[in-house]
Amino acid sequence: MTDNYNAHVQQQPPKPSPALKRLDRLVGTWKASDPSGAGAIRGQVTFEWLEGGFFLRQHVDLGGSKGIEIIGYDEESKAKIALLRQCWECLQLRVGSRR
Repeated sequence: MTDNYNAHVQQQPPKPSPALKRLDRLVGTWKASDPSGAGAIRGQVTFEWLEGGFFLRQHVDLGGSKGIEIIGYDEESKAKIALLRQCWECLQLRVGSRR
């Protein structure tokens, strides 16, 4: 039993994929606007890491339209994936200047 315990204690916890770390540049709060330039859409988008750094959470707040997306990384397919996407009146956004 001691050997089993020691083997378990010596295991390192998993680390987030370096590929996911590339999304670090998104972290923060950004102003969002209507891609057509008409100004009908105004609001903000906030990105933040969840504890542990395995998932990036995106909050969208455009006044009447709000949403959330959880972004992760699939090692098998080597692709970023959206694990959860919930939005009301989903809109295509152009992320503008950082607040």
